Amino acid sequence: MKDLIRLILKEEINDTTKKNILSIKNDIGLYNAIKVVGGFNNFIKIVYDGDTKEFFKDNDIEPYHITSEPNLFISDIIVQLMELKNAPFSSGNEKSIGDFYWVSGGIKYKFNGYLRRFKYDSGKVEWRVVGQSGDSGFGYSFISQRNTLGKRARIQIFQQIIDKYNLDSYK
Repeated sequence: MKDLIRLILKEEINDTTKKNILSIKNDIGLYNAIKVVGGFNNFIKIVYDGDTKEFFKDNDIEPYHITSEPNLFISDIIVQLMELKNAPFSSGNEKSIGDFYWVSGGIKYKFNGYLRRFKYDSGKVEWRVVGQSGDSGFGYSFISQRNTLGKRARIQIFQQIIDKYNLDSYK
């Protein structure tokens, strides 16, 4: 294992190294294999020659998706790559993604955006966009139904997030 890491650090990558990494992936799982080689960027560099699109396609992982409610979910791997700061008082389960704007009736409203960790029973982790705009917003239980932002406002916000973090480049 140490020899494999040394090879990676020296950038002596060949087909055998790729096969070894894929073998490790099959034995201990994708996320553990990524840790073994020193992170996502090293894994992509070694196995996929730096092509993140090919990684997501080959591993059948959606970089992000918008549900019908609508909600925007971003892959845990993408969030790790974004290197976002933890939101205040979140203990690592929420990350700050910045301020965005939505327009209604010709008036522009500011939206404070966050990503909230969402773990499925299967163990899969995604991050859902949540946030507030004054007394309105979505994703938080304390926001009343009547103060929940509608689909049009959410879609405006989601498109800004997709653009800001260049999420389409992973698809």
